[in-house]
Amino acid sequence: MGLYILLDIESTQGGDLKLTDSGDLKVGSTEDSQLSVINFWLRTDHGGYAPARDVGANLGSFIGENNTEEIMSEMRDQTFDTLVRNFVYPEDLQVEVVPFTYDEVLVAVETKGNYMNDDGDFVAAAPRILTYLFPFIDGEVFPT
Repeated sequence: MGLYILLDIESTQGGDLKLTDSGDLKVGSTEDSQLSVINFWLRTDHGGYAPARDVGANLGSFIGENNTEEIMSEMRDQTFDTLVRNFVYPEDLQVEVVPFTYDEVLVAVETKGNYMNDDGDFVAAAPRILTYLFPFIDGEVFPT
C-alpha cells in the first residue's frame, strides 16, 4: 500500500471551500485531501481547468458514445490509468464501470492506502468508494 501525505484545503463534494468557525480556510486530513483531488480529477475534462488544459480524467470525451461493453471498458481503463499516473498506487485503486440505465453508466472508484494522521503517523484507512453517474447523451459527470 502507498503512503499518502497530501494536505489541501478542505472542500465539499461539489468543490466549495470549507471554512473554520473563525472564517479561516479549513485544511483537510490527508485522506480527505486525497479523495478531494480524485473527485476533482474525475469531474474535470481536458480544457475544463484553465491553468492546465490537460488536467482531468476527460470522461466527457465519451459523451455521445453508445453504452456498450467496449466503451465501458475504455472508460474503466482511462479512469484507472489517469489516476495511477497522477495520484494513486495501482494496488490502492479499483475502478468499475457498469450500466445503470440505457444511457448512463455508474463509475465506482475504490481507494485505500496509508494516510498520515495529525501526529505524523501512518494509518491504514478503510477502503473508500466514490461513485459517479455518467450520462452518454449530454450533461456532465456528477457524484451520486
